[in-house]
Amino acid sequence: MSETSEKICLSHCYNCNKSTRHTILADESYCTSPDSYYEKFNYQIVCCRGCGQYGFRIVETDFEARYYNKYGEEECATYEKIYPKYITPNDDYYYLPDTVYRIHSETILAINEESYTLAAIGLRATLEAICQDKELKGENLEERIEKLLSQGFITKRDRDFLHSIRFLGNDAAHEIIKAEKSQIEAALTIIEYLIENIYIIEKKIEGKLPSFYDRFLKSLPMKIQKLGLTGEFSLHTIENMPENQFNEFTQKLVNDIQNGKVDFIELSGNKYNLFKIIQKN
Repeated sequence: MSETSEKICLSHCYNCNKSTRHTILADESYCTSPDSYYEKFNYQIVCCRGCGQYGFRIVETDFEARYYNKYGEEECATYEKIYPKYITPNDDYYYLPDTVYRIHSETILAINEESYTLAAIGLRATLEAICQDKELKGENLEERIEKLLSQGFITKRDRDFLHSIRFLGNDAAHEIIKAEKSQIEAALTIIEYLIENIYIIEKKIEGKLPSFYDRFLKSLPMKIQKLGLTGEFSLHTIENMPENQFNEFTQKLVNDIQNGKVDFIELSGNKYNLFKIIQKN
């Protein structure tokens, strides 16, 4: 079929995530009786000319509902539905733990089917799964969200957003209140930002940028020399640091010594948080 004989329409492509030119490969129509309510339905198989994605398109022409366009011309109201409706999955989601991936994927299916009550519950369940994966204890989701904040996974602004998802899910589960499409889209944006922040960014940059610990370890010999240390010492002796950072750096340094990656200090007997400088001839 030549391009000049092809039927072309402008339609939304869920794969391209925008309106694109589509080729209409097949088109069957059906009209209701003008004696009742006069409408026409076109059932079309279409193909996006951008990405090649095939789809099914229904165009409803309502002859009883008329309006004037910007040129002052009278037109019939038309409505379009495109199938399959889907949100393109993030290619990086293979980084997710199985439970988080499964619940999030099922939630996306509910959104694609416009099952917004189930979607609201699913978004809340995805948040629960993230908290469970991070072993955040609490009597309820409210407390676990606060743990996400206190342990540095999220900011205060993020905390407020996540509580909004909790409220949305509670209303859907307990009050059977259907969420609006705009609410679900906003909540999905927040959840995917959380997933990106907690699971994906770290994996994508792992090994590509020097970490805070790597920089500390590189400067450690110079700091030991500058302080004139000769015996046992802890990392607190080297640098004043918060307790959580002290524990993290101590654990990593112990592992590096045991794995032979550090050869200028050694563990000081059975004292876990003390190190001893190796005297070299």
